Amino acid sequence: MSAGRRLARLGLLVAVGLILNLIERRLPPLIPVPGVRLGFANLATMLALGLGSPREAILVWLARFLLASLLGGSLLGPGFWVGAAGGTSAWLAMTGVVLHSGGLERAGPGGRRPAFGAVGLSLAGATAHHVGQIAVAACITGQAEVFALLPLLLAAALPVGLLTGWLASLLLRRLHGAGFVRTLPPWAAPLRGWDLALASAVTIVAALTWPGGPMQHQESAVARVSVGGRTTAELSLARDGEYRVEAPEGSLLIEVHHGAVRVVQSGCDDQLCVHSGWVRTPGRMIVCAPNRVVILVVGEKAGVDAILR
Repeated sequence: MSAGRRLARLGLLVAVGLILNLIERRLPPLIPVPGVRLGFANLATMLALGLGSPREAILVWLARFLLASLLGGSLLGPGFWVGAAGGTSAWLAMTGVVLHSGGLERAGPGGRRPAFGAVGLSLAGATAHHVGQIAVAACITGQAEVFALLPLLLAAALPVGLLTGWLASLLLRRLHGAGFVRTLPPWAAPLRGWDLALASAVTIVAALTWPGGPMQHQESAVARVSVGGRTTAELSLARDGEYRVEAPEGSLLIEVHHGAVRVVQSGCDDQLCVHSGWVRTPGRMIVCAPNRVVILVVGEKAGVDAILR
């Protein structure tokens, strides 16, 4: 393929990924952490892997990610680094699957049957994407408790990985049938045996680590407020009130009412912590990454009404 056609293909894939990313940004956030997305834009990266190479895939992702961050106003902010970690982790995972599934060779009639198909490739990327996101979010906030959000993301990775992988396989096979692609990558088949094994493993991990606890009102629950990894307030959910907590990007106004807690005001730009609404169940949390604030609902702690440090 000529350099001009390759450049045009890369530009088209960047445009596809950018459009999908901007659509994702308009959807309600899955969890209250800036930069954490479902990952449908990964379709463009998968197509770059199928039509080109891992090098082209990383170029497509990097160009799409930088443009989306610039247009979304999150360049070099907390959400930028969370998204960068997720995208890099996804690319590394998918590159590993591609190499395991026959390297960069194309599948011929007598070629060996690869272990993973498009669904497995997509699911590996989605899983690594969420693990990388949460790891960096935990570093930014200084709170390892943020990893409690990972089971929710792993559960979301299953349908997203399935849909994205199926779409990538469908598009590659349609392009091949129309004569635009001479040969398909070894993983272009939609589903292989190891795809099911990987999906089962992700399901088991998500189920075993899923935060439990009843959803009803708990008089003894406490909202533990941490800034930069240091606990600065412990608020009893049994006592209504409003509390102001100082943070790097300005103060947060926190309200406790009828056994639940929420953020009423925050100085951060994205306002995800405000949009998170009320939380009341032990193990649930509100995250304000720009302020490095985590509000975690924990179980019984006798004798606490409100302690501000």
